[in-house]
Amino acid sequence: MSSTPVVFIHPFPFDARIWRSQLDVIAKSRITLAPDLRGFGRNRAATYPASVDQHARDVLGLLDRSGVGRAAIVGLSMGGYVALAMQRLAPERIAALMLCDTRADADTPAVKESRTARMARIREEGISSLPEEMLPSLVAPACAANTRLELREMILEQDARGIEAALGALRDRPDSTPVLETVAVPCAVVCGALDALTPPSVMRAIADRIPGARWFELPGAGHLSCREAPDAFNSAMLQWLEAVP
Repeated sequence: MSSTPVVFIHPFPFDARIWRSQLDVIAKSRITLAPDLRGFGRNRAATYPASVDQHARDVLGLLDRSGVGRAAIVGLSMGGYVALAMQRLAPERIAALMLCDTRADADTPAVKESRTARMARIREEGISSLPEEMLPSLVAPACAANTRLELREMILEQDARGIEAALGALRDRPDSTPVLETVAVPCAVVCGALDALTPPSVMRAIADRIPGARWFELPGAGHLSCREAPDAFNSAMLQWLEAVP
């Protein structure tokens, strides 16, 4: 078994189950950790408020409790924000980095306003309408019906307080663009070719700022590339891990 563990950090508004296909591929060859971030999945009883830095410290704490010194970090969307916060807070703990369908820059004022409005709606109405609001922009138009159903059910199983707190964390996260040039470990940047939220142009700019980063664009996939194109995603992941002892 390879010595460097791999940590998977999930996107919003899902939990660690979204990594099922990836865990199935590498669980026999590497130690894997796939936490539910504060307020999600099995961690829904966590205290609030949350922040991207708090999520990063939570993952670092998990490494400590697991006896892991350095790990390869995979983060998608919100998970990418957390991975970049880990790189800023504790770069010595990161052995390799895979950034997927994410951003380095902070929210624009318009996006901040949109997140604040969504937080208010969730506080008043709950999350029953969230799948219909979000899924059209999270997956490609040709995404399989069974995948859409699984994603919808996963959203609805989350805690409304956790969703609201996470929206605040996303809204208030700092600009991580300066962090990109500090990455000095094997790095892969992965993007669904049909990602409507963080399109290839955005992700390619991230790859261009990270020294030696490998670029992978996954045909036919939207924002949730790990679930929409698992075979292509896993191929990119395994190629990246070839450089990680």
